[in-house]
Amino acid sequence: METTEPPKPSFKLPNSLELYDFFNTFIQKWLKLAASRVEHADDDIQTLPNEHGLLFQEPLTGILVIRTSEDFGKGLARLAQTKEIDHDLFVEMIVLFWHRFVSTYWGKDSRLLPPALFKKSVPKHWPDRKPDSHLLVFVIQQPVEVRIWTHLTEAEIERWKTKGK
Repeated sequence: METTEPPKPSFKLPNSLELYDFFNTFIQKWLKLAASRVEHADDDIQTLPNEHGLLFQEPLTGILVIRTSEDFGKGLARLAQTKEIDHDLFVEMIVLFWHRFVSTYWGKDSRLLPPALFKKSVPKHWPDRKPDSHLLVFVIQQPVEVRIWTHLTEAEIERWKTKGK
């Protein structure tokens, strides 16, 4: 008698429009800010020096990068001062985005997943391919870019872990 393994769940990755809807809802609920989507972002890598990312291992392997201008970070810092917040709101934004993303798209609690490797990153840390999901928006008149790569190779994981330490 043959035994078959149950099918492994597939974890949906949003397309650009779905990612925009998710991001816009997130930023509106969290900071009462609106995001304007850039319809046809070119493939060139823009210089956006305020970049952090995380390497995650479950429910699949991947990298999430969120990057922006220094002025966006300064704008968030001004918001924080009016609300007596004493930490980096850009880092908080990435962490909250990740928690909500995992819950919304994969039905998981990110706190129960293995810890992600979070770091300040630059494009040389990324996989050498186009992201599986990509979004470019403007928030408070500053660019914010979200890039997600999944199904990483061992070499891509190693690149993230070792580049720029």
